[in-house]
This record gives sequence, C-alpha cells and structure tokens, in this order.
Amino acid sequence: MIQYSFYPADKGLNDFIFSYGVMELAAGLTAPLVSPPNGLTGFLIRVKSDETALVNGKDFEGNPIAYQPNYAIGQTTHPISGYATGQITLLVVFFQPLGMYQLFGYNMAALCNKSVDLVQLLGHATGNALVQELRMADSIENQTAILNRFFLQQKPIDKDCDMLKKALDTIHAAEGNMDVKTL
Repeated sequence: MIQYSFYPADKGLNDFIFSYGVMELAAGLTAPLVSPPNGLTGFLIRVKSDETALVNGKDFEGNPIAYQPNYAIGQTTHPISGYATGQITLLVVFFQPLGMYQLFGYNMAALCNKSVDLVQLLGHATGNALVQELRMADSIENQTAILNRFFLQQKPIDKDCDMLKKALDTIHAAEGNMDVKTL
C-alpha cells in the first residue's frame, strides 16, 4: 500500500504553495495508483527507488504513462490509474492555483492534462542541483527545508494577480457553477 503524508510549506510561501507531500511504497510491494481529477498543479520528485521500481498505467487520455523520475504536472480533468511496484519515494509539491505561474512564469494551460520534465522546466543546472540535494537529504525535515529555501529564493514573476485570485475565489465560492459572463 502506498503511504501518503503531508507537510506545510514555510509561511512565506502560502501564496504560492499549498503543501508538500510524500508518497512511499515499500520494497517488494505492488500497489494501485489512482488520482482523481485534480485542480492543483505540482512537482513530483523521485528521491528514492530500487532496481525493481516500476510505475505503469494510463494517463489522462488513456495513453500509457511515460514515467519520468521528476516532473511538473498540470491540473487533470480525467482520472489517472495504474500501479507501482518496488521501493519508490516521491516528494510532491502542491502549488496554489497561481503558484507555478507566479514563481516560474509557466503557463498552466500548457500543463492541463500533461506533464513536463522538471529538470527541463527549471533548467538543467538548477533542476539537477535541486533533485540531487533532495536525494542526499537524510530526512523529510531536511528535504522540506531544502524545498522551502529553493522556493523562497525564487523571484515571483507577477506579484499583481489580485484580479485572477478574486476570479478564482468567486468560481470556488460558486463551486464552479458559473459562466464567463457572470464572472
């Protein structure tokens, strides 16, 4: 069975990051992977795996999962299902709805029902350094501190997202039952 745990980000990141998480599967086990449609974007970073580690399944549109060890994922409008085998530990960064855009300038529409290689998104030097540092850390507390430091060092691309935030709050308050004209 996959074990999930969640950790808060630094308070200075509340506008950008919802929380951090860890997904762990112990060696020698196989477990189902199921993710419902989800409005959050995120980073998934494989910090530990053994030689038997395998992730298999179907992506958003029923295509086989192209397993990448580290990637940024967009919001999903369809469930993702499959299974994992072997020892795997993934760190997860759950962004606020505008967080990835504000921190990295990445257009989230381009990530809807897609994923991109994290090292490519962050740039090879930055991405590889972050992943390596996270893999070398000996505890979730140290990994969380590394993530906090990394994100706090980013310079937000667009601090003035008040109108977008207000629109998202209005849509959430209406539970999505709103058309563009009403908004």
